[in-house]
Amino acid sequence: MDRQSTISKVVNGFAWEGSTKLLVQLITWVSTILVARILSPEDYGIVAISGIFVGVLAIITDLGFMSALINQKDITDEEMDSSFWFSLLISGLLFILLYAVAPYIAAAYGSPILSDIIRVSAIILPLTSLKIVPTAIAMRELNYKYRAITEMGGQFVTAAASILMAYNGFGVWTLVYSVILGQAVVVLAYLPLLKHIPALGIHFKRIRGIITYGMHLMFSQILEFFTLRADVFIISLFMSEKLVGFYSMGFHLATMPMDKIGAVFNRVGFPAISRIKVNVEESRRLFLYLHKYLVIITYPVLVGFMLIAEDLVVLFLTEKWLPVVPLIQVLCLLNLLRISGMILPYVLAGLG
Repeated sequence: MDRQSTISKVVNGFAWEGSTKLLVQLITWVSTILVARILSPEDYGIVAISGIFVGVLAIITDLGFMSALINQKDITDEEMDSSFWFSLLISGLLFILLYAVAPYIAAAYGSPILSDIIRVSAIILPLTSLKIVPTAIAMRELNYKYRAITEMGGQFVTAAASILMAYNGFGVWTLVYSVILGQAVVVLAYLPLLKHIPALGIHFKRIRGIITYGMHLMFSQILEFFTLRADVFIISLFMSEKLVGFYSMGFHLATMPMDKIGAVFNRVGFPAISRIKVNVEESRRLFLYLHKYLVIITYPVLVGFMLIAEDLVVLFLTEKWLPVVPLIQVLCLLNLLRISGMILPYVLAGLG
């Protein structure tokens, strides 16, 4: 891919990812506010605990395959098909494992309903595996428009479903069912990119390089996951579900601006650098460009949010959520230090 074409696609990617992400963010804020006014901190706490176990297995389900397929210089249909079935096989096995151990996790936390929540949430694992290969196909072509519109649709369904369920008395299940519905919509939109039913069979020799690259990436992602979720895991062992819910909400709100904005840069930057990695100077220039504007945009947002956190929480979430204010302020300050680190792993992965 020539330089001009890459630049054009990157700019186009920012236009699509940025505009749809802004719209999605507005929708997400509205749904979060409305749902949080109805549900209790305990509801958010128990879902946050289940998210620890489902989240780490979701990373293993991916096996780094999506990034590996994007990063490969050339890829064959046989490699795509083998990757599809291998990831689906792994996700099925992990679903069975999590379904079996859910009662023991619930017993350890002394929360009977946690078992059912984990078992239902585990449906995310096979759903996630179904979209790995088609998403990689879209990103190999730097088709940011398709991904942006597809995932915006999924977020819209999640937000709408969560509001409807919360107001119709679904309680804690609102936070589970709405995410599953949103992911199902995304999967259905991605699958047509396969253009054929993947041929049955897993040719390990053909995907050995993909597995090797993916495994390195997977272990780094697992380490990152535990680094980011260790706090929730530790707190949940020693504190009540209500306190876990307060912390989970505070963390969600404080990291939302950075994660949503940073996601745009990472989602655009990784595929682009993967395509131009042979040109070190161009890769370096793109990285510095991305980093500069990431800092310029996120710093004012985080500082502003930190200063007016109390007013916003009382106005939108009601006074029952006031305990999250100090958490938001401290986490916003810490997130100023995380910004530069956000983009580096994706740059390194893009370079191979």
